[in-house]
Amino acid sequence: QWISGNQPEPWVKFHWIDAAVQFQYARSCSFTGGEVAHAGGIGVGLLRGAAGIVIEGNRIHDLGGGGIVAGGIRNRDTLKWADPGDKEEYKDFRIANNRIHDCGADYFGSIGIFVGLTQHAVVAHNLIHDISYSGIVLSGNEDKTLPFAGDNAVEYNHIHHVMKTAVDGAGIYVSFPQARSGAAIRGNLIHDLRHNPFNSRPQGPYSSPGIYLDAVRPEYGCRGYRFEKNVVYRTGTPLFFCACGREGNVWLDNVFQTEGDPPREVLEAIEAKAGLEPAYRRSR
Repeated sequence: QWISGNQPEPWVKFHWIDAAVQFQYARSCSFTGGEVAHAGGIGVGLLRGAAGIVIEGNRIHDLGGGGIVAGGIRNRDTLKWADPGDKEEYKDFRIANNRIHDCGADYFGSIGIFVGLTQHAVVAHNLIHDISYSGIVLSGNEDKTLPFAGDNAVEYNHIHHVMKTAVDGAGIYVSFPQARSGAAIRGNLIHDLRHNPFNSRPQGPYSSPGIYLDAVRPEYGCRGYRFEKNVVYRTGTPLFFCACGREGNVWLDNVFQTEGDPPREVLEAIEAKAGLEPAYRRSR
């Protein structure tokens, strides 16, 4: 989803593929109670210059690309191609109570919700299922000279039957450090990440991790995350670490079920809180 070249200096910049609904240099705007469907690219994009945007109560489905993208990417591949975020953009996003499903028909690396280089972003109470790649991706700061991303929350989302085509992803995938207060990953329900035909090493009927921490290389770390009261079951493994470990993060009261299902009372408690809130459940 980005354009590269082999010139000595960048001649094209990182950009997302087109979205059906795009917010660019927009402040204090919203897209609520709507629907985006049958499009060849991304559903909704919160792009350059956007801040204070609310995306809530929508159905986003049947897309060639991902559901929602917010912010940008500055990683080892795109550092010289992507501009750093300005302190007044990529912040104060609320992405909540959206049902996002059947995404990635053409772009198999598509994500239900991607949030990168954001500040004070909340991704909450979304229902995400039947996605070609990961359910939610939250990306932090790979550029150590610019600790931009931080103060974010991914909470009370319900994610199932994602990772249906691609590999090396998860229900929730996080990468690189988060600055300041970090990022809260709490109260999410993740389950049924089943074997897909392209995974050459499936682990039983389930092939992908529930939560994946990716530092790419140890020096980049994956720190500043608070994992609390998440419930993960019926996955290849509840947790997967790439070039990092539990250190530098906080872990509280999670249920990471390696085999079987959690107790009924645990499922009833998390199902009452995660996913669409009652008013949005009735409307869908």
